[in-house]
Amino acid sequence: MGVLDGNVIDYFDSDAQKKVPRQKWMEKELDKSYWEKGTESRKSKQQWFKVNINILKTRYRQNDSDIHILQWMHGCDVDINHDQTTFLHGIDKYSYDGANFLAFNENQEIWDARDDAARETKTRWDKVQVLREYTMAYLQKECVTWLTRFLEFQNKNEIPAKPDLYVFTTGAKDPRNMVLKCMATGFTPTNTVHQIKVGGRVLTRVDGLHSTDILPNGDGTFQKTDYVEIPRSDNSDYYCELIHTPSSLRVVKFWDKKAPDNTTTILLAVGISLGAVILIGGLLILVIKKFCIGKPKDSAVSLSGSDKGLLKDKDKNKDSGSQDSGLSSQSSKSNEEKECEMKLCDLNSCEVDCGEP
Repeated sequence: MGVLDGNVIDYFDSDAQKKVPRQKWMEKELDKSYWEKGTESRKSKQQWFKVNINILKTRYRQNDSDIHILQWMHGCDVDINHDQTTFLHGIDKYSYDGANFLAFNENQEIWDARDDAARETKTRWDKVQVLREYTMAYLQKECVTWLTRFLEFQNKNEIPAKPDLYVFTTGAKDPRNMVLKCMATGFTPTNTVHQIKVGGRVLTRVDGLHSTDILPNGDGTFQKTDYVEIPRSDNSDYYCELIHTPSSLRVVKFWDKKAPDNTTTILLAVGISLGAVILIGGLLILVIKKFCIGKPKDSAVSLSGSDKGLLKDKDKNKDSGSQDSGLSSQSSKSNEEKECEMKLCDLNSCEVDCGEP
């Protein structure tokens, strides 16, 4: 699945065998060919996971009766300052049954292995210079390009709904005090500021302010609660404020100065939707967080034999470009092209076919 700022923007429906958008702006901004090519690539990933799960089960001497999970995550962190985008960090790593298995070390341009089973792959992959060069180029360039595109699509189509603010108090451990809480829900976290003020002054940690994590509501919006302990005798003008800078949206909610009853506990239940992930013998997670996009660049490759996978089945065609967040367009190469193609690169082997320099 693809995730941007905590929102799922696309996923592969393994029942329908189709890559589908989860955000209206994704469907609007990307044409039919994008989704068709993305579908073919995700299908090939299913086969990749089946192949490499079998490879790992053999290495770890596991039987077929147990359920195992293979995860592949890759993407990049960038700093966006006005119109300038700066690459900070790349991610290309693999996990097996919840534990780190293999990760690309971008500083040394080698693979870091967890154990002997992973070192078997590391030894083979480290010898393939083209693979190392390709991985670095992907993380530093193409990943950043897709990240920028998705953010542009989102920002262009983002019309933030007016969020709901709730200001209330609950009891504190010290009966002389109470906890003032400011909850905002139904907002998008990008370029959004949420804070408690008193007399126009923003409360900070120095004042004892605490904040929860930003949590998803399940509908593409988020929630967050700030809270601070104050004396029951405090009758100051506290209020909750939420500001979304790009849209000039500002929502304010004042505290009604009602103190909680000493014998009453106020519970506020907020539903959080947890998205189910379909396991296909393995699991591919494409992470696209705030300024972090994860996407494999792959084209459909035929499989023959149980030791062939699609880990780096890259069609490095610079002219055609990618048609998916991690999916290369499947155009054929001309005889004149002098580029290297990652023909086979599973956990057991990695072969490279290069034209004459």
